[in-house]
This record gives sequence, C-alpha cells and structure tokens, in this order.
Amino acid sequence: MIATATRTLPASLDAEQSVLGGILLRPHCFALVSDLDAGDFHHPTHESIFAAMATLHANGQPIDPVSVPEAMRAAGTYARLAGLNGEAYFADLMMSVVIVDNIGHHAAMVRGKATARRLIEAAQEIAARGYGEHGDIDAYVADALQTISEISRRTVRSRLVSQSQSLRAALREAEAAYTARQAGVAGGLSIPTGFRRIDGILHGGLRTPRYHVIAGRPGDGKTSLMMDIVEHAATVGARALVLSREMAHWELSQRRLSAASGVDGGAIQSGDLHRDEFAALSRAGSSLSVLDISYEDSAAELRDLCAIARRWRASGKPDARAVVALDFIQRVQVTMKRKAANRYDEITYASGVLKDLFGELSVAGIVCSQLNRQGTGRSDPRPQLSDLRESGAIEADADVVCFVYHPKDLASQVIFAKQKHGSIGTVPVGFDREHTRFYELSAAQAPYQDANAD
Repeated sequence: MIATATRTLPASLDAEQSVLGGILLRPHCFALVSDLDAGDFHHPTHESIFAAMATLHANGQPIDPVSVPEAMRAAGTYARLAGLNGEAYFADLMMSVVIVDNIGHHAAMVRGKATARRLIEAAQEIAARGYGEHGDIDAYVADALQTISEISRRTVRSRLVSQSQSLRAALREAEAAYTARQAGVAGGLSIPTGFRRIDGILHGGLRTPRYHVIAGRPGDGKTSLMMDIVEHAATVGARALVLSREMAHWELSQRRLSAASGVDGGAIQSGDLHRDEFAALSRAGSSLSVLDISYEDSAAELRDLCAIARRWRASGKPDARAVVALDFIQRVQVTMKRKAANRYDEITYASGVLKDLFGELSVAGIVCSQLNRQGTGRSDPRPQLSDLRESGAIEADADVVCFVYHPKDLASQVIFAKQKHGSIGTVPVGFDREHTRFYELSAAQAPYQDANAD
C-alpha cells in the first residue's frame, strides 16, 4: 500500500505577519485592510491579534504594542500569545515587515488563502454528506450550491475605481444602449414591459440587475401585472423564469390563455365553452407556446428557489436578456443559519438574498409583495411604502416599487412610489378582471396626467 502524505491547508504565515506588523508600524494602514475578517488568519494567535486591532479601530482607540495586548486581555485571548514569545512577539511582527506599502498585496494573499481553505473545508463537508445519509437529493444539491455561493460572495471585496475608469464604464453602457437601439432591439438594453407609459417612467423598461417590486392587496392583480410584463418580455426576445409560490404553473398559463384568447376565465375553469371559444384557446396556446418562459411552482425554500434560478440561468446564453419573477415573497420559506427572531427577520433576509441573486445572475428581477390591510382605513387610501408587509427591507433593497391600485370612478393605476434611477408617479391602466389582464389606455380613456412626478 502506498502511503499518502497529509496535506496542509493553504496559508501564508509570512503574509499574515506582514499585515499585522504593518498595522503596528502604521496604524492608519488598518483602513487599507479593513475588509479582512479575523477568521481570514490561519494562525489562531494572528486571528486574535487582528480581532483586537479591529476592536480598537472600531472604538477609535490607538493600535500599538501596548493597547493590542490589553484588548486581547479584555477579549479573553491573551493566553494565545504564550506560544509566540508573549508580548515580545509584537516586536517580531514589526521586524518582519520589509515594505509597509505592500500591506494591501499581503492582505489579498491572506484573503485568497482563507478562501481556498473555506472551499476545501466546504468540499470535504459536501463529500462527507454525499457518502453518508445526504437525505433529499434536491435539498443536498441546493445546500451545496448555497455554501459555495456564500464563499464566493466573501471574495467580493472593495473594488475601488478611479473617476476616469468609472466614466469609461458609464460611456460604454451608454454606447451599448445606443447601439442596441440603432440595431432595432426593442428597449435597447432595457426590457419593455408592454405598457408605453410604464416604460416611460422606467426609461425604456426593466433593467438588469434591478430589483422591481409589484405590490398590492389580495385580488388587486399584482400577479396579472407581473405575468403581463413577463409575457411581453418574452415576446421581445428575453428569457423568463417564473417562481410561483401562489399558483400552479397551469393556473398561470390558463390565465394567459384567457388574456390572449378573450375567452372568459370562469368559462375556461368550468368547461362551459363554445366550439369557437375552444378554437380561440387553441390558437392562443399555439402563439404562446413559442415564448421562452419557464415555471417553477413546487419549490418553497428560498435556498431551493435560488438554486433553481442559478441552474436555469446557466442553461442559456450568459449575455442574453433575462427576467426572474417571484410571486410572492411572503410565501417563501426561509431557513436561516441563525434562528430568526420573527417573520420580519426572515423576509428581511429573503429580500437581501434575492437582491444579491439578481446581481449575481445579471437578470431583471420582479418580486410580488403583499400589502398590509390596515392602510385601507386612512383618509388617503392609496398604498404607501410603509404598507409593504412584514419587512421594511423590501423598500430599502428594491430599485423600483410600484403599487397596483383601483380607485373608485377612475381607471386602475400603477403607482410608482420609489425609483432609484428615475421619477415617481402614477400611470393609468385598464384592468380586465374577466380575462385577468392589464392593458394600455388611450389618451381619451385616461385624459388626466400620466404621472405625478416629484
């Protein structure tokens, strides 16, 4: 039998010493390495020293060979210095530094080794679970993907760019939008919604990787508006994924058949159809079947939904325009590594994960959200941002928040209450409840102002 050598985990103790020594020599350099975590240091004493330095920096206290050991005493980690020559080790650290200006480079080495260690440890855990009783295979795969994704996000640190670099990037984006428009691509880099006035407020339509929220109370039609937009996006060449926690995929498609054919949705459900109505349904089905829309209606866990979206995105061209829509966020089940205090914490966590997901996949995200019912008792019954149910994080995370609202004696409205990259205002729309679809209104049908922009 051939003996195999025991492998040691990746680490650079020299780089760790250089970072710590550089901070002791020039404490202001801590700001250059503040994106490091204490856990990035492989040697346990180095980890404790950096943690003490971070505490001092956060409290605005000096970082020097006297204050650091005192901070370690307060944290209960001072004993770790015993194995490295006690407090005399701080002098060794400062002597190990060749050029303080290299501290950023050495910090990157420390961070890179830490990432490699975490990947190795994660792979070992994934393999051990695979060899053992891994349980449900889909949950096993989703957990593995989530673990790797979290490690990947840790590597995304500060990426400072100069003004000239930022301007060049902005000009490239503008040039790409202009070129797409000149080439006849609908919406340019935006994805048109199918509603001219809405596209006007959104400066062309949905954008990647923005987080768009459609909110409303039960029965207001937020799912219908979401599907109207998704369907139109697919007609102009975008791929779309619908993550439905509210309705089965065939129920959503049944609604789309009603909208496209003009056949009453109730008649479709009851089967009380004339022959010409069934023929209209068949024609509508043929035209809709060519659209690149995928549905997922069985997954409930946030981690599973994210894994499904990643696999779906990987199955197509990475630079293709794409939309991921979720109906609706309050129905998503969330399992957090730390126990959530309440549902508010879970929705806050879910909103942040979805925002990161849209950026990671480079897709336009649409998330439907419920509204609290108590807003109906106000003197002004129109929905407000404070009505978003169960989490203020949805408002904070979203790039765009719009509400579906049906005032008495007026056309239905899509109220844009927040838009980070444009104006807010109100867009009048038609709502056909029998066929569960929204539609564009003419100027004659909606003579009042399109938008009450601030």
